[in-house]
Amino acid sequence: MTTIRDRRSFAVLWALLLAPLALGGCSVVSDAPLFGPEAAGAHRMATGLWAISGPGCEAPPNPAGDLPGCAAPFTVTDKRMSWDMSAVLARVAGPLAAGRAAATLPAATASSYVLVDGDPAIVELLNDEPPPAAAFTPGQAPPPSKPSYLALRVLSEDRSGRIDKAIAWAVTCPPPGQPLPSGLERQGLRCVARTPEAVRIQARTLPPFLSFFLTWVSATIPPPPPPPAPPPEAKTP
Repeated sequence: MTTIRDRRSFAVLWALLLAPLALGGCSVVSDAPLFGPEAAGAHRMATGLWAISGPGCEAPPNPAGDLPGCAAPFTVTDKRMSWDMSAVLARVAGPLAAGRAAATLPAATASSYVLVDGDPAIVELLNDEPPPAAAFTPGQAPPPSKPSYLALRVLSEDRSGRIDKAIAWAVTCPPPGQPLPSGLERQGLRCVARTPEAVRIQARTLPPFLSFFLTWVSATIPPPPPPPAPPPEAKTP
């Protein structure tokens, strides 16, 4: 059961996840991958079900993969990450809202990734898996996606040395008016990195209120929930 406290915590998480968009989509991207498979570090993330959560939301590991109402599901394999945006919306606003948004909101988003060791570590999301076609107007091709970047501050590892808890944040542009590090170019509301070092430099800047927790929950990934029911049709007076 989702409590009022869960909903408040989840509302905070929702704001954290959407904050980069509220800032004008000022994320750091690149025209092509900057970290190839050979750049992958010795550390790996534990595979299975993870929880995305904000402050005050605890998501303890458990074999069943149960998540508290204040957390959102996030799955990780050795080569792929995926997250269910419909589940996020359903948790924060209820199933009816998710049903109303089903026609425009991608059911899930997935990407292959490269995890690069460092302080912080870098997750290069290749964004090479387009959202479901239902997210776009029929006959309209999905917009091209460029690689984007997350910073990862490791908090703990399991017995096998795999990361099982971390703080994450999107790598974003410097504030307007501030100088750009070498290898970073501002293009409209986004910044384009030309070198791996430019991403590393910018990843060291943790924007206020834009980080969230990633916590490993279970090695078993639960089956996806059924799609939300369509909204009821309006009655004709």
